[in-house]
Amino acid sequence: MANFQEENIKRYPELSKIVQRLQAITDEITDTFNNKSKNNDWRRSKMPCHKNLLNYFLMTAIRQFDAISVLCSEGYGDCSLVILRSMLENLISLKYIVLGEKQIEERAERFENYKWVDMKKQLTYWKNSKGVVQKDTQEDILSKEAIILSSVEDFKKRFNINNEREFRTWSGISIEEMADRVNMSDAYNLMYRMCCLFSHPSFLGQQQGVTKNNDYTIFSTKPSFRNIEVNLMTAIHYLFEFLIIFDHLFNLCMLQKLKDFQLDAVRTFEKGTN
Repeated sequence: MANFQEENIKRYPELSKIVQRLQAITDEITDTFNNKSKNNDWRRSKMPCHKNLLNYFLMTAIRQFDAISVLCSEGYGDCSLVILRSMLENLISLKYIVLGEKQIEERAERFENYKWVDMKKQLTYWKNSKGVVQKDTQEDILSKEAIILSSVEDFKKRFNINNEREFRTWSGISIEEMADRVNMSDAYNLMYRMCCLFSHPSFLGQQQGVTKNNDYTIFSTKPSFRNIEVNLMTAIHYLFEFLIIFDHLFNLCMLQKLKDFQLDAVRTFEKGTN
């Protein structure tokens, strides 16, 4: 693996520099936030719901970006598409939450309280499952049945849920509809759908790494350069979007540094990353 990493850096030296630079900026932004949080007494109990959620979204995005970077550096760009799909879905959800200042807090609360709907879905599984290995988890979920069911009813009343269609997702609309409302339809139709080929069983997704030679099927499970460049470039763009929203809502004064990075990244991508 070490040899492939070295070859990867040689092949995409500028892309590797961009990744390292973005990770350094990310560290600086999180350190700035942590210091301001202590100095300004930004306790969770004092913060509005949407700002607490933003912490979750950003920390998840950073970990996902790092995971994509590791997979791509090891030659498993195809596998990183599953994480990239989740990263995009989170970005669309976050952009939808912060869309319009009047509804931002209500949407954040709806996102958070949708956990009760998810837990209700789990109830059926835990009730009917026999020989469960995670008995502690099963007992914990079942002991909360009354609270879960009551909270789901409260959720329906609080957000005026009148039909099952509105109940399927946290927002009441599909991820495609959310993408359309936050001007990310192109990302949904191109990247999200492509990622789904690797997240779900599909012939197009499963044939990666398989070649045909004189009617023989040849398998290769070794690291390759497939999808490394495009996936890293896309992940860089998504993480940048998360950081811009984070900086704006918490007033971290990192906007100029982020814009300088964006300008350099765009120039690099236009010239080519190898």
